[in-house]
Amino acid sequence: MSDLRLQRLVQHGALLGLLALLVTGCTTMPGMERMPPQPEGVQRAMALAEQGDHIAASNQYEQLASTATGDQRQRYLLFAARELYLADELGRAERMVDAAGGPIANSNLPLWAEVVASIRLAEEDPEAALTALNRVTRAPTREGAIRILELRGDALFRLGREQAAVATLVRREGLLESSAERYRNHLLIWENLERAADPITDLSIE
Repeated sequence: MSDLRLQRLVQHGALLGLLALLVTGCTTMPGMERMPPQPEGVQRAMALAEQGDHIAASNQYEQLASTATGDQRQRYLLFAARELYLADELGRAERMVDAAGGPIANSNLPLWAEVVASIRLAEEDPEAALTALNRVTRAPTREGAIRILELRGDALFRLGREQAAVATLVRREGLLESSAERYRNHLLIWENLERAADPITDLSIE
């Protein structure tokens, strides 16, 4: 290990230890609440998604959107877009986001930001991902807040803003309930810091 990489790892380790002290003060995002029971059609879509059949789940949400109006129609289409993203159908996911139209309702903004940021990160555009995520100030559920903060941390790491990225993921840890989730969050932070500490090398083939 080079002296430069060791120095950067030490710096990152100190940063991680310092920011870990913030966990107890960052346990919520404003606006979190329990979601009401979902209609049967939504439950069916959620079950398909849990089974890994994201295309079928997307189709179910799109069907629900065909009989809905206003903000609810927009929400179903955004759920459909998220399922298409999870199925690795990025082009279709983006078109579905476009079909959801605008302006995005405040109640749908966290879901919209999550879907758009996921697509932009998959397209290697962290700046656009962060722009979408920065529009979110309230998360309706703990799970939604966890996803938003993970995406935000990812975008910040990719942009080289390591201190902000670690602070974001430490804040995320305050929302996690199990030791397994917190351990995964620790790994997420450390692995990103290690990548940031790797020296840039110029490899050539003779």
